[in-house]
Amino acid sequence: MPMLAILALMVALSHVPANAAWAPNRGPQTEFLACGHRECLYGGAAGGGKSDGLLIAAVIYADCSDCNSVIFRRSYPELRNLIRRSLELYPSIGGVYNRAQHEWRFPSGAAVIFRFIASESDVYAYQGDAFTFIGWDELTQFPGDHTDEETGETYNSAYVYMFSRLRRLAGSRIRLMVRATCNPGGVGHHWVKARFKIDDAGNATVVKDPRTGLHRSFIPARINHNPHLAGGEYERTLDTMSAERRKALKDGRWDVYAGAQFSEWNPLVHVVDPFPIPNHWPRWRGADDGFVAPACCVWLAQ
Repeated sequence: MPMLAILALMVALSHVPANAAWAPNRGPQTEFLACGHRECLYGGAAGGGKSDGLLIAAVIYADCSDCNSVIFRRSYPELRNLIRRSLELYPSIGGVYNRAQHEWRFPSGAAVIFRFIASESDVYAYQGDAFTFIGWDELTQFPGDHTDEETGETYNSAYVYMFSRLRRLAGSRIRLMVRATCNPGGVGHHWVKARFKIDDAGNATVVKDPRTGLHRSFIPARINHNPHLAGGEYERTLDTMSAERRKALKDGRWDVYAGAQFSEWNPLVHVVDPFPIPNHWPRWRGADDGFVAPACCVWLAQ
């Protein structure tokens, strides 16, 4: 059985062995595995194959002894589904799972471990560690808890700190990677959207970090990109959700805000091109001076 690492590269070249244990879906999932940027976010909607993409990305270099991958969530219980899926994927490439340590070991000596970060202080457990791959499952579940004094941008301190743990041996052929998956919404919605410069429609982006010169990218995927789920029962379940959840989980839109007064708001439907307002239309305005928040003045016409 071919190594999944080799398989991922072969798929990018459109050569998938007939006896492959796993093959990525054409489109976004393959793009995610082939992405050459240091930092990449994948997903946006439900059903796009985020879990498989993250698990396979973690073992692209599993044939290298210095491959050391970690995958985070906010708690161990939230890792259950990911670990369960790894039990279906990793044995085919020789992985042996240590349930007590939540750790996979491969014939080369490579490792994939599952860990949680519930608060900022949890990162100190990794001060002496070095990882070649750092994965974040459901990144928007991690809150924006710090603000950059220079740029004013909000970010999750644990996510940014772990970049300091990303290292490789001199001469290693491993490409260092930070990979994450998520859906719109959640406590981290705003900082994730801002970091990857994601527009409301959830289109793909590439951003160059002005400090490091490295690139980060967002690769969107929706259920129609997953032939195993598209048009099936799961997609019909998404159709039954509230307008807000359906926009986020099925359409992959990022103009979703928990508790919004008008969750059905969709700029594709409710926004028109500018036009001269006839003089006879009644018009008025509403204002809020904003003592504890930014001021706002809204002009209206009927």
